[in-house]
Amino acid sequence: MVSSLVSSISKKIIKPSILVPPPLKSHKLSFVDQVIPIMTVSLAFFYPKIGNDHKSYEPTHVSQILEKSLSKTLSFYYPYAGRLKDNGCSVDCNDMGVELSHVRVHCPMSQIFRQPYTQAEHVVFPVYANNEGSLALTQVSHFDCGGIAIGGLLSHKIGDGCTANNFFYNWGVLSRDINATPPSNTHFSGEQEGHIGKRFLFPADKVNALKAKLAVDSGVQNPTRCEVLSALIYKCAVATGRVLNSGSFKPSSLPIRVSKGNGPFNRWFYLLDNQSGGGVEAIVTLDEQNMAIFERDPELLEFAIPMIQSSRKHPLIESLVREGLS
Repeated sequence: MVSSLVSSISKKIIKPSILVPPPLKSHKLSFVDQVIPIMTVSLAFFYPKIGNDHKSYEPTHVSQILEKSLSKTLSFYYPYAGRLKDNGCSVDCNDMGVELSHVRVHCPMSQIFRQPYTQAEHVVFPVYANNEGSLALTQVSHFDCGGIAIGGLLSHKIGDGCTANNFFYNWGVLSRDINATPPSNTHFSGEQEGHIGKRFLFPADKVNALKAKLAVDSGVQNPTRCEVLSALIYKCAVATGRVLNSGSFKPSSLPIRVSKGNGPFNRWFYLLDNQSGGGVEAIVTLDEQNMAIFERDPELLEFAIPMIQSSRKHPLIESLVREGLS
């Protein structure tokens, strides 16, 4: 990390709250998982500070909650707390634990969002080192504005993107209520019994009408399609829960931005609604030689603006962009 932008607060090894029973101590990897290169599923979730509730965002208070809930989460996802053995053929589920770092990011969260995706947002991810066969790393980043980001790197050898989503979801559930019981089949991906997927179409004219309505109701100018549909679906899902619970309401909040780490993926791209409204952000991953040519393509530059040219930069982030992440 660049020391001028990020400083360490604390670092701990969090172990599962319940030890792995002897019959589950060894987790054999499939042949495919044995031969694939070491890679991680990386996700980060950004939570801005809301209101004047200083205690909820105070680093010591946050760390106590997250350490306790992570410990219980690892009891359900116990292979992540183990270590690779037998030359990467299996996992020793030995309850050695997962590293959780707390860091201070010396800028407001909004400054991170204005910068190029591949440099600035990566300050919220822990630095991955596999010298001891660890299978997961986690980090909590505390911004100057009071907001926090929770990021993690989970080994792809024992879980895919769905596993990572479930891991972070259940960590969030237990952070809100340590006595909650996540679903029993949370170790690996796959459909959970009783869950139904439905497809819903939002025609362009309806989306535009919703954008106009929410712009008036919320005061947000030029909200994106993603923002208005996320708000609508979230609002209706909360209302559904209220109906099923006889009018009672359990407070919850909405994972304002989610970031994906670089990882070893080549020739991938992602399209996201731009937060300023109307535009689209493209996250493109290529190897260095191809990217050097791609980012100078005349036809690309006819329509695209490289985000590194942003005029609103924080001096410490400029340092980050110049020096890069170690």
